[in-house]
Amino acid sequence: MANTFAILGGQWGDEGKGKFVDWAAKYFDISARATGGNNAGHTVYIGEEKHIFHLIPSAITWKNVDCLLGNGMVIDPLILLKEIDTLEKRGYTVDNLYLSGRAHVIFLHHKMLDHYKERKRGKKKLGTTGRGISPTYADKCYYSGIRINDLFDKKVLSEKISTHIWDKFGSFKKLHEDDNETIIEILLRTIPEDKFFDKYREKVLALDNKVDFKTLTEVFTEMYLSVGKRIKSRVIDTTQRLELASMDNQNILLEGAQGLILDVDHGNYPHTTSSNSSYGGLITGLGIHKIDEVYSILKAYISRVGGGPFPTELFDETGDYLRDAGKEFGSTTGRPRRCGWHDAVLTRHVALINGKKVIISKLDILSGLKKLKICNSYKYTGTKRVFNGEVYFPGKIIKDFPADSPLFEYCSPHEWIEMDGWDEDITGCKTFEELPLAAQNYLKKIEEIGNVEISLVGIGPEREQTIVMPGRWNLEVKQESVVSFVEEPRERVEATSKIKAVIYDMDNTLVDTDGFVINHLRRTAQLVGQEITFRIPIDEEIRRVQKMNLPFEEIFVKLFPDPENHFHEESL
Repeated sequence: MANTFAILGGQWGDEGKGKFVDWAAKYFDISARATGGNNAGHTVYIGEEKHIFHLIPSAITWKNVDCLLGNGMVIDPLILLKEIDTLEKRGYTVDNLYLSGRAHVIFLHHKMLDHYKERKRGKKKLGTTGRGISPTYADKCYYSGIRINDLFDKKVLSEKISTHIWDKFGSFKKLHEDDNETIIEILLRTIPEDKFFDKYREKVLALDNKVDFKTLTEVFTEMYLSVGKRIKSRVIDTTQRLELASMDNQNILLEGAQGLILDVDHGNYPHTTSSNSSYGGLITGLGIHKIDEVYSILKAYISRVGGGPFPTELFDETGDYLRDAGKEFGSTTGRPRRCGWHDAVLTRHVALINGKKVIISKLDILSGLKKLKICNSYKYTGTKRVFNGEVYFPGKIIKDFPADSPLFEYCSPHEWIEMDGWDEDITGCKTFEELPLAAQNYLKKIEEIGNVEISLVGIGPEREQTIVMPGRWNLEVKQESVVSFVEEPRERVEATSKIKAVIYDMDNTLVDTDGFVINHLRRTAQLVGQEITFRIPIDEEIRRVQKMNLPFEEIFVKLFPDPENHFHEESL
């Protein structure tokens, strides 16, 4: 049975999605991104080698995983080509990379518009990455966007670029009152300082500080047509590809970008990104109709880049320690991240929007701190306001996240949960039980007050530095076979009897939590039921039998009567 899993950011982004997506990719056939653009940054460590991806899914280094860029993304094709070039020079194949023709294109003038918008805001800057994300999404909603498919038709592309040039560059000259030299200077600044981009920089330099709309249209059309030729072979209908993969019982991994608190609807608007970085964005951004499991990544502490409210931010030596020890500098911008204590108010919001399953990253960074804190509620200190039908007044205690910056900026920590830290190096731990007791208690407290269930714990940057919580990261056995995985390349091992395999697997997991046993029994019954017709018990029946404390064989017989004698000893 195919599985579609999603890994999303649960805070302000930078939670470590790249590491966990890369680690999890060994279980999957496809990895896909749905939203955002190269404002995202994913860092992956493979041995001593460090990879930073902005557009390409983190699973690209797995040879047998097809990586898709979905229709909900905004793609800077110049950056995409640079990432492809970098990977190829490191010896990786990118034959497994595909992108949707319906994704919208970020042009140089979109990045210029980002610059002008921030300049106009003055002291009220939002802290945008300047990557042209918001202006591109704005064009999409204004029905004037240019999509990847348009890069292959000179007439269509030229007409659309001409409209953009007259609109954007016209405003640069008239609305912002910049002269030609200044406009060209800002345009040149949108091209990264890297030899790879020199040929594009030369085309702009050839304009010789002349902002002539016709010439600009010709230059941009030629530039992006040439880019289109280089990526044309990678363009597919990603929605159809995902549907076919699901029908073919392939496992699909959905990779989120940014984090929930940056979601344009559910984050602290307007200090957000321009797309839905939550569960819902995956549905529209890839055109899929089913997701089996959703995991949100939360740092053991919190960080964020850019402006905006941050109630648990630390301005002392502890904040500096978290930044330095956690290497908290933006992989996209290089900007130092603001750091603070874990926030259970945000964690409860994650459970509300994305579901309760979470992954904790960077627990190892807290080693050496004598005391740890978790914020459990806020106190509102602003003026009286009404938001979502609720009255906010000075002194109001808030336990639910207010998705509105004018409210959020007047929220300060009210209740702190203080806990003991630990001194031990935990980067070599293999199981939850090997963690120091204080670390175990810290994780349990996050679960308790955050209303979440922790599935994985990151204790270092490398793939293998991941603790799997018993019974909480489980891919169903595929219909055709039981699959065994090694790191690279991936290998499939056919089982002689899938019924035998799932029963043995279930037997090995009965020591785990009751909730997991119920889920596993139900999934096992559904899987076996594809071959043998019998009634699948309801949860209450499973719980009732569990309470009898019977041996495994008797549990199975009571739950799944076998009148046709399918499960006699010889058949197993």
